[in-house]
Amino acid sequence: MAWVEQSQAVKVAVDPAWTVVGTYYLRPNSLALGAHVANAGYVVAEHCRRRGIGSRLCQHSLQAARRLGFRAMQFNLVVSTNAAGIRCWQRNGF
Repeated sequence: MAWVEQSQAVKVAVDPAWTVVGTYYLRPNSLALGAHVANAGYVVAEHCRRRGIGSRLCQHSLQAARRLGFRAMQFNLVVSTNAAGIRCWQRNGF
């Protein structure tokens, strides 16, 4: 088995007690001609949902993408039954 590392950044959000509340990765959406477009994936701990953490992760990732030189952000997949995730992305301009 081989692992291929493509992430530009992995960020972990913690609460004041250093408990993980969420995380995201940021990487090129595709290699070569699509490398200027960022792609990200997010996870919020179940016990921390409905606190705006997903929105803060999204906002942080957009800022990080700009700092890393990406010119756009594309989300390839949001499961249709993930109503909270869809609302989160809509609130953040997607």
